[in-house]
This record gives sequence, structure tokens and C-alpha cells, in this order.
Amino acid sequence: MRYKNYLLGLLFLGASITACSEEAGDDNPFNFPETEDGRIIPIDHITVQTTENVKIVAKLDRNPVNGVDTARFYGIQYSEAIKAVSYRLLDGATMSPVPPAITDSIQISAGGKVYNVRDYWEKVEVYTVTTAKNESYKIAFKLEDYVGEVSGAGTADEPKVNEPGTLFIDLFNAANPVPDQEVWKLCTAGSSAWARYFAAVEGYETVKVEDGYLKLTAKKDGDDYKNAGIRTYNGFPKNSRVEVKARLTKKVRGGFPAIWQMPINGTAWPSAGEIDIMEWIQGTPAQIYQTLHYNDDQDTKLDNTTGVAPTYDVTEWHIYAVERSDEAVVFFVDGVETMRYLKQGKTSSQYPFGDWNYDIILNFSLGGTGTWPGPIYDQDLPGEMWVDWVRVITL
Repeated sequence: MRYKNYLLGLLFLGASITACSEEAGDDNPFNFPETEDGRIIPIDHITVQTTENVKIVAKLDRNPVNGVDTARFYGIQYSEAIKAVSYRLLDGATMSPVPPAITDSIQISAGGKVYNVRDYWEKVEVYTVTTAKNESYKIAFKLEDYVGEVSGAGTADEPKVNEPGTLFIDLFNAANPVPDQEVWKLCTAGSSAWARYFAAVEGYETVKVEDGYLKLTAKKDGDDYKNAGIRTYNGFPKNSRVEVKARLTKKVRGGFPAIWQMPINGTAWPSAGEIDIMEWIQGTPAQIYQTLHYNDDQDTKLDNTTGVAPTYDVTEWHIYAVERSDEAVVFFVDGVETMRYLKQGKTSSQYPFGDWNYDIILNFSLGGTGTWPGPIYDQDLPGEMWVDWVRVITL
């Protein structure tokens, strides 16, 4: 009898242990990590995918401080490099807010207009994971090597849409691949070297907004060369500064990328002026051109120019800028003055730049044999100019 009772006791004990083990396992059936004091962490496998398609897995502290645990990411200096984020949540758990990906934006009101602005990661962002049992777990995503939101010369971050003095800004962060059609229109074909290869372009096939950039693609499609370009409907007044952050993805022989301005409803070219904020050609691949065009009534030439050709690598990000007033037109690259053209001592035809509002033109065109950009090398195509943002501010 004692032996039988002993066996029954062992069976009961074994059943009890099994039941307890299964009950404990139900709280963590997929082996989620635990804190140092044994609490289940309801989030795991936290991974960032960069724009270079590199996956960076966060290192989890597992030791909350003041109620907040930390997931640490290494090797990310600028949050613009974050393309997507993935993670695993405990069954039934939710996360708030949701960590933003490259396509996510927030709306900001400024100057009576609503702008879509990319929702960048900060150095530290705190999120709350709420389990099915309504238990909260706070976790901070921390970029250990953070420098700023956006890389590039002149500024760590893209400009704020509500910054005082802003007349116009486009950060190209909208989800729509077509640029804001209330602001921009497509460039059209013409007889000049920069415009002739718009003739075969169909709609927005060479222009798109993607990943927070305006991408202008010059290409060959069958027997047709195709330019890419947009320009603003409206012009901008004097006593203002135009800034454009841009780069070429590569140098294309025969390519003719440009950032420039023309007068709205001006007199015949070039009597109302032309302002070339940036041009590049294959003949001088290490330089960019910043040029003013005007008609000098004291000269027999129709087109008079004053310009500068500083040395810059166009495949790197630069901020190209120009200031225009009744006193001078001043060019800049990355905040450094490159040329100053004074009105003092000039005739009205030599300085028409205070008489008109000027639009903004962004294009990647193709030249050809006999043109200033030179012959087109098909093997270099397609070529792209990426524009991160454009803004106009008052002086």
C-alpha cells in the first residue's frame, strides 16, 4: 500500500510540474527576450533597413532605467538613411507611435499652406508597447552615432517649412510621385539646345518624387533622347534668396543639368535677364557654372554674360544659391560666396535683375554635337539629378 501511494505521489508531482511548466511557457511561447529581473520584453528582432539596403539590428539593453528600456542602433549618422524598420511583437501587442519609414510624413502649416514633411527619426525616440494583458513596456530607439536628420553641405537638417522669412519651400517628401501640380509644371520642347529633347517626353515619365527627392532622369528611349525638367508657375520677387540642394548621380557626357531662373512675362531674351544658379557640362567636368545673361545696349552682342566657374564635384550634395536685390546679384555654393555682380555703375540693360519676378527651373537636359554641352555618349545614359529641396527666403 505504501509503495502504491508513493507511485501515485510521484505521478501527481510530475503532473504538477508539467502543468506549471506549460502555464509558464504560455506567457512566452516564442522565446521573447527577458529583462535582468525576468520580465518578458514584448518586442524583439528590431531591425532598420537603410537606403543602401543594409540591415542593422538593434542591441537591446534588457535593463530599463526609470521604466524605459533602450534599443541601440550603431552606424547610422543621419536619419535620412533609414528606409524601413521591422520588429516582432508579442502576440496581441501593439506599439505606439509607429516608428516612421522613409515614405511616412507629417503635416505642418506655414504661411497659410499645409506642407507634407518627412517624419525623420530623432536621436532618441520613446515608444510604448502595450500587451494583450494591457501591460505597458516603454522602449527608446537610440541612434548612437547620430549627427543630424539630413547629410550634406551647409546644413545638417533640411530647412523648416515654418522658418521666418520663408516665401516658398518644397521638400519633395509627398507620397505622390508627381511634383505638386499647383506649384510646378513640366518643361516643354523648344528650339534651344536645352529644350529640344522634351519633344518625345510623355507626361511625367522622366520626372518623379521618390524617397524624399525629386529625381530628374535624362535618357535614351529607342531612337529618342528625352530630357527631364520642371519649372514653377509663379515667379519670386527681388530681395530674396533661392536655395536648391542637389546632386548628380553620375557625370554624363553630353548631359546638361541646370538650376536656373527666367523672368515672368519679361521682354525678349536676354533683355529681361537670365540667372543660371548651376550648370554643368562635360568640357569642364570638375567645375560648375554660375552665370548672368543680359543685353548690353552699349555692346553689339545680343547676349552678354558675367559668370564664374568654381570647382565642385557635382556628384556630391551641394546647396546652390543666389540672392537678388536692387543692389546686387550674389551667387553661393554651400554658403560660400562665389560671385557678386553689382548694379552700381551699370546701365538699366546691364542690370535688369530687379525689374521682374523670376521663376525656378530644374532640369537635366541633353545637348548633342555642335552644342555647348557637347556630343551625347549613349553608354553614359541614363543620367539623373536628384533635388532634395528648394526654398525661397526673404533677405
